[in-house]
Amino acid sequence: MKRRIIAAMLTLSVILCACQKKNESRESSKPDDTTTASDTSEKASETVSKTTVESETDPSSGMEERKGPYEVDPKEKIGYVEYEKTCEEVMLFHSYNETISDGYNCISYFKGSYETVGLQEDRYPALTESLERYLAPYYDMMKSNVEQGKTEFEEDDAGRMQEEDRLLADVLRADDKVFTIRLHEEPYRNIDTICSFDTQTGAPVKLFDDVVTDKDAFIDVAVRTIQNRTDGIGGNHPSEESIRNILSKEEVPFMPDYSGVNLYFNSILEEPVRISYYGHEEILNGRYFDSIPEEYVIHLTLGEDFEWDLDGDGTTETIRIEAPRSDENEVEDILISVGDNTESFPEIVREEEGVPNLQILVHTDGHDYLYMTMIGPDQIMWLEVFEMSKDAVVYKGGSAIDQVGSKEECFRPASVRCQKENYLVGVVTSSGEYMIGADGLPVPRSEEFDLDKAFCPCLRVDLPAVRIDPMTGKEEGEVMIPSGTSLEPYRSDLETYESFRVLDEDADKEIYIRLDLGGDDPYDREVNGQKADDLFMNLFRGA
Repeated sequence: MKRRIIAAMLTLSVILCACQKKNESRESSKPDDTTTASDTSEKASETVSKTTVESETDPSSGMEERKGPYEVDPKEKIGYVEYEKTCEEVMLFHSYNETISDGYNCISYFKGSYETVGLQEDRYPALTESLERYLAPYYDMMKSNVEQGKTEFEEDDAGRMQEEDRLLADVLRADDKVFTIRLHEEPYRNIDTICSFDTQTGAPVKLFDDVVTDKDAFIDVAVRTIQNRTDGIGGNHPSEESIRNILSKEEVPFMPDYSGVNLYFNSILEEPVRISYYGHEEILNGRYFDSIPEEYVIHLTLGEDFEWDLDGDGTTETIRIEAPRSDENEVEDILISVGDNTESFPEIVREEEGVPNLQILVHTDGHDYLYMTMIGPDQIMWLEVFEMSKDAVVYKGGSAIDQVGSKEECFRPASVRCQKENYLVGVVTSSGEYMIGADGLPVPRSEEFDLDKAFCPCLRVDLPAVRIDPMTGKEEGEVMIPSGTSLEPYRSDLETYESFRVLDEDADKEIYIRLDLGGDDPYDREVNGQKADDLFMNLFRGA
């Protein structure tokens, strides 16, 4: 596995250098009316927020360190860019393996795939071209990684039922100004990169050429912010020298969201570092932060102040989320503050023994909600929802959903992909399109959900099933599936049926089937009237 990692990192460094050179020469492709960073900074200074509290001076940089709340001007409204993701399967290797299946001739397999992102509208031809050109090297690298992974899978003497190498594409921002995408390989992490583009011109957006207007001052602020963090990997905390060295190389992954710049120091910090636009308007280009869609989301960091104008009165509220711990280091309360108002929610922790995992501010239909993903014993996750205002924080309820969008994705509230864990034929993760309901809780847009394909059960017995069309779900007659057949989860309504792809060494012979679910025990479902354990091996029962 080491040679895969080394080869991938060497290749990736070449790609990053190539992107840097292309970015440096892209000025000639800008239209004449494109505003430069310095011009925008001067214009932004006329409309920037003003501090309403006494300023302080940071002795290390000589800069005024201003603290909120701030007086702010309203943001202009911009539209979302519609896009779609597709999954390309680049490798599917099958082989029969009796030694790891109790004598049953079950299929073991290695699969490689990558997600691509395409625009659903033709208003941005330059962006379409840039997405294809700049992301192509990563797809080529992924194909090489998959080919090597297949070889290692074949040579593995220990034997494994299945393995998958995936390149996932998360769209972190998609609007009329900026399009940001993250590509990351799972589970190996040989590829993990973030690319931002100007939506109109397709030009790559660079941190210190485009977003930051004063590099030295920005690095000073970043150093101070990072040194105040407490989430160092392995309990370690980066030194000032190491932070400055990393930033000076100008290769830190970043994403400009609607509130500021997020820096990703994945090797030293667990969460991204936000440099807020409010309070730092003199060092950040206002072009990237003066507009916002009608509906939006912003990711928040536990234990950090976040300045935002919730009620649109021209003054920010200081939002802070905390999870105080006992002397035994156990979370004993959830504290949510908006301005001077702080609400306590200890029952959320005590009832489920949960710990906050992700916090997202969701603005939709004139309301602001806090989506908080909790993680409890045995890595079980769920969602808690609160309505936020300057006057009160109101608990709206919980949901079995354990992930809303990707961890960094600035999704569109009207349509977001959520996932949750389900007890079907074994434990399976489902995902589907949701919208935010009138009570603030996620509501599915469809009665059918896609299923994660990480674990494929293998039949112990011959099993009758209904063959279906995978696109329409229409029934196409009954078939008998022989023992030793491996089934890949496909879709389900999470209540009455689960459909599968029937794996075969010859992909042309693969078909799709539907099995009926039932039984009185929701944690041990019956399949076609029989216990799942009597029909299948290799059932996943949870972490």
